[in-house]
Amino acid sequence: HSVFRENSAVEGGGLYSLRSSCRHIDNEVLRNAALHDGGGLYLVNGTDSMEDCVVQTNDALRGGGLLALHGTNTFSTMEILNNTARYGGGLCLNHTTLFLRSSRLIDNSALVAGGGLWVGSSLLDSYMNELRSNFAAEGGAVIMNSGSSGIFTASTVVSNRARWGGAFSIYS
Repeated sequence: HSVFRENSAVEGGGLYSLRSSCRHIDNEVLRNAALHDGGGLYLVNGTDSMEDCVVQTNDALRGGGLLALHGTNTFSTMEILNNTARYGGGLCLNHTTLFLRSSRLIDNSALVAGGGLWVGSSLLDSYMNELRSNFAAEGGAVIMNSGSSGIFTASTVVSNRARWGGAFSIYS
């Protein structure tokens, strides 16, 4: 059990991971901040997996809770709560593949887009997840930008808010 709490950086407030294959189990990533990307975590060019982790109350320009760039990642039984950003309050995915399983994204917010998730030129495979009470100007729960694709199976998307696309905002 590891705790990353009250840290700050330009990129990856709690953790910056470059070209790694880390397995994160039962970690807490709390109250971290990044000036640019990945308030809690910034995963770049890796094949990271996260299981039974809490990512809560982190802040960044993009990816308040976590930003994943150019990689293939698997997250399961995650709690992604109360994170904030301009883009991707909970998670920000850019040119990456994410397998998201049995996780909860709750009370995340983005000033501009993607309260729960901001997805750009990425593949999101979502199975048995809960996206609840997230907020953004556009895409309260999820914004899927051009070049992205998503598979949502057996997931609950409820009580999210936005000016455009309370649950989803999708561009092709």
